[in-house]
Amino acid sequence: MDKIPGSETGGCLCGKVRYQVLGAPNWVAICHCESCRKATGAMLSVYAGFYDKAFCYTSGTVNTHASSEGVERCFCGNCGSSLTYASTRWPGEVHVLVASIDDPSSYVPQAQIYLQDSVPWLSSAHEIAKFHTTPSEEKEGGSDELAKAV
Repeated sequence: MDKIPGSETGGCLCGKVRYQVLGAPNWVAICHCESCRKATGAMLSVYAGFYDKAFCYTSGTVNTHASSEGVERCFCGNCGSSLTYASTRWPGEVHVLVASIDDPSSYVPQAQIYLQDSVPWLSSAHEIAKFHTTPSEEKEGGSDELAKAV
C-alpha cells in the first residue's frame, strides 16, 4: 500500500504488522504508569492520540490483550512489539506508541501523566554517563568503561 500524503506509517520490530495514521495527533504525552511499563517493558511510554478514523492497519494481524477493564492493548504476535492502546475512557481514540512510528522525531510530548508511578531515579537520568552508541562501539574495553561510569 502506498503512503497517503499527510500520513505517517509505523509498525512492529519484525515488520509483519504495519499501520498508517492520517494527519496530526490530537495530543502527545509521556506516560509513567505501571501498566504501560509492564506492557512495553520500558520505564516510560510516549503515546500520540489519534481519532480511530485516522488510524488503520495496512498489513499483518495484531494480537490484543485486555490489560484492565475497558482497556485493549495491541501488539505483534510474532515479535511482541507494543503498538496501540485503546480505552473506553476515550471512545473514538487510539493511542499509538510513538516509538513504533517510522519517524517519531516530530511527535514532541506536551505533557507527562501518572507521575506518581514514575521511578524515582528517572528524574536524574540526565546526570549519568552518556554514550552516542554503546561504550564497546566507541572504544576498546567498552564494558569496562561502562562499569567505570557507574
